[in-house]
Amino acid sequence: MKSLPCGLGGIALVLLTLPSPASAQYMYLDSNRDGVHTAADVLHEVGPTVVDIWLDTAHNRDGSVTVCAANPATQMNIFSYLVNLTASAGTVSYSAFTNRMPQMGLISAGASNSTDFSTGAFSAPPGTVLPPGKYLLGTLTVDVVSGAPSLDFISISPITYEPNAFGSSCPGSVFGNTITLGYDWFDVDGLPFGTGGGPNQAPTLSPLADMSVLAGEVAIQTINATDPEGQPLTFAETSGPPFMFVATTDQGSGSGHGEIRLAPFLSDVGTTAGSVSVSDGTTSDQATFHIAVSAGPNHPPFVPQIPRLTVIAGQVGKEFLSAGDPDGSTPHFQKAGGPAFASVHGLAARNGGASAVLTASPTVCDVGLTTVTPLRSRSVSET
Repeated sequence: MKSLPCGLGGIALVLLTLPSPASAQYMYLDSNRDGVHTAADVLHEVGPTVVDIWLDTAHNRDGSVTVCAANPATQMNIFSYLVNLTASAGTVSYSAFTNRMPQMGLISAGASNSTDFSTGAFSAPPGTVLPPGKYLLGTLTVDVVSGAPSLDFISISPITYEPNAFGSSCPGSVFGNTITLGYDWFDVDGLPFGTGGGPNQAPTLSPLADMSVLAGEVAIQTINATDPEGQPLTFAETSGPPFMFVATTDQGSGSGHGEIRLAPFLSDVGTTAGSVSVSDGTTSDQATFHIAVSAGPNHPPFVPQIPRLTVIAGQVGKEFLSAGDPDGSTPHFQKAGGPAFASVHGLAARNGGASAVLTASPTVCDVGLTTVTPLRSRSVSET
C-alpha cells in the first residue's frame, strides 16, 4: 500500500522483534448501532450483521485518559487509519467497507477472504489532524457462512501484511507517527458468535415524484431509502435518458439519501421516464418516475475560468480551454483579438461542449501582460 504521512507504510515483518510501551486507546466493534460495546454486540448466526468500527484515541477501555507513551506532552490525535479483522472457528462473507470519516480518503485498497478483512488505508490531507476523541471509522456487513465464528481485531493482516494502526502526532514504538495494535495499544473488543438473527431484508425506496424541467436548465430531486438492518445504502440509475444522473449523497446507517439530477438539451424536449434503485449490497428496491422536458429561453454558452498563462520569452506556453452550452448547441472557439504570438486551435466540438488549446510563443519584444476577454455566443471566442 502507499505510505501514509509519516506512518502506516513499509514492511511489517520487523514488528515481530520490537518491544512495546504501555497500552492506550480503545478500538471496538458495535453491532446494534448504539455506539458502545456491550454484551448485546454479537455476530448473528443467521443473516447480516452490520458492524461499526469505533476508535477512541482519548480513552482506554476502562475510561482512563490516554497518554502518549513517547512524549506525554503530545496529543493522541489521529490523521489516518487501517483496521484488520479476522474470523475464528468458522468462515464469513464480508461486504465492501464504508468509510465514515469524511475528513479522510482512501489511499490504499483493502482486501478480504473467507476469514480475514482489511479496510484499506484512509488518510486526511497533509496538515489535517483530528483531535483526540471517539471516532466512528466505518461500517461493513458480515454474514456467517460456516461454523460458529467470532470476529476479532488482529495486529498484522495475513492477506495484506499491513498493521492495524492509526496515524498520530504521537510517535509509535514501531513507526515514527503510527500507533500500532499489539505494540502501542492492546484495548480492543470484537464480536462473539451469537445465535439468532434473520434473513436479510430488502431496503425500501421512498416514492419518487415526477419531474419537469426546461431545456438548458437543471432540476434536482432528493431521494431517500431505509434499510431494516441498518446497512449502508447505495443509489443507482436503473434506466433513463442520457441527461439523467443519480448519485448517493449519504449512505447512512439504515437511512440513506441521494439525488436525481436532470440536465436536458433542447433536443430532449418531450416526455420520458426514469428508474432508480437502492441496494444494501445484497438486495434492492426500485421505483419509476415520469420526466417532462419543455423548451425554455436561450442560454448563452459558458467558459470556465481560464488560469493565467505565464510564458518565458523564446519559449512556448499552452493552456487547455473548454466551453459548454446548456441548450446542447455546438460551441466553437476562435481568436477574437490579442497579440500576434497567441493562437487558438480547436480540438473537438460536439453538442453541448467544445475544447481548444491556446498557444503563446512570445519573443523578447513581447514581454508584458496581455488581457483577454471571452465572447459569449454560440461561437465562443478566446485569446
